[in-house]
Amino acid sequence: MKKDGSANRDYNRALLLFRRQGAGPEATAALAKALARNAHVPACLPGRKRLSKKMPDYIGYGDESEAIDDAAAAKVVWRKTTGALRWLQAQLAERR
Repeated sequence: MKKDGSANRDYNRALLLFRRQGAGPEATAALAKALARNAHVPACLPGRKRLSKKMPDYIGYGDESEAIDDAAAAKVVWRKTTGALRWLQAQLAERR
């Protein structure tokens, strides 16, 4: 995958589309793109993985440090968006 931005942008786009249109094809496609960019983010969003108060010293594209940074910035919005985490988990289950 081309490394031209962070996973944060892709996860934010997917969430924005979900908030505007629900779990339709555009939101689902955006989420698939985000998952392809960094598959570590979903474990950090719902709080299953405890995030350190200290952010990583460096951010690497597609790795866990990027996921921690992204989740720290976006977890509140994901949690406050009704159905968003359920939708995310359903999409992950479909990919397995």
